[in-house]
Amino acid sequence: TNLELQMKLFKTSTEVSGAVWPDFKQVTSPCPTLQVVGTISKAMVHKEELKRMQDRPGFNADGTAIKVSKRKKVVLVADKITTGVLRNTVGRVARFASRRVLGKIPEAALQGSFEEGKPLNAETVLPTTPVETKSEEPKIEEISEIVADLDVEA
Repeated sequence: TNLELQMKLFKTSTEVSGAVWPDFKQVTSPCPTLQVVGTISKAMVHKEELKRMQDRPGFNADGTAIKVSKRKKVVLVADKITTGVLRNTVGRVARFASRRVLGKIPEAALQGSFEEGKPLNAETVLPTTPVETKSEEPKIEEISEIVADLDVEA
């Protein structure tokens, strides 16, 4: 199939070029907070990977196409169900509690607060004194002296 041809092409080009592909290694931290964040991130990545695998599963190390197992399909369906349930129960309770504890969100936070500024006029933005510019072109003698100096140095 087309996938097998692509994998053979990749392997052949890797062998011809002598490329070495490093193994993926995720850095871990001893900080407990970062470990919790890392665990949540890992779960989210796994969840997204399961969604991605539905359409484009990818390749094994030997180059064969990956088949999505029934177990992974069941995990994906269970994840959809638990996400929906948690969003509609725990999420609803959390939103309700935040409204009661924190109160209503201020209009300034929703609409934004814009600072009234003075209008800019041309005198404050642009300089009023003229800037000197050199409009003379270098003479042929000056250029030949520079070239001669470069030839001597080289």
